[in-house]
Amino acid sequence: MQIRAANCSDLKEVKKLYRKAFPIIERKPFFMIWEKTQTGESEILVFSVDGEFAGFAVTLISADLVLVDYFAVSENYRGAGIGSEALKTLFARYNGKRVMLVAEEENPKASNAAQRAKRIKFYLKNSMVDTMVKVSIFGNRFRLLSYPGKVSAKDYLTVNNKVMGSFFTKFTGTKVY
Repeated sequence: MQIRAANCSDLKEVKKLYRKAFPIIERKPFFMIWEKTQTGESEILVFSVDGEFAGFAVTLISADLVLVDYFAVSENYRGAGIGSEALKTLFARYNGKRVMLVAEEENPKASNAAQRAKRIKFYLKNSMVDTMVKVSIFGNRFRLLSYPGKVSAKDYLTVNNKVMGSFFTKFTGTKVY
């Protein structure tokens, strides 16, 4: 598996998977994501296997903190260990930094309850730690996970506010507890 920064020719595949993998309520306007890559505050990374698109990650970067804002593996590559390999590659890319992400909180009443539980299990199996911090974005609840060690609610807000701006954080109703 290879990982590299996305270029303009990758954006069609990235956007297609982005729209498929994330509900509209969780998606930032893509132009905002791309704009942040131009300032170096963010990266869109493409994962490929034998030259074929296998997935992507969007990261927000602030000092020693990295927020994996979006992470998705193409359906063609799910269940083949590509997600685990991609995470390990991300951790290596940001060696010396604390990496974090949010995953939907487990909820047995949710329509995607099994999928939520599977995601949390996947991240924990791949060396991420549950920080015990909860995040609410547009009223949806998430768990904050990190690697290699714990991060705080303040760390999460620091990255969000620095890269996306405090106005955007307030607009999305982001709260941590």
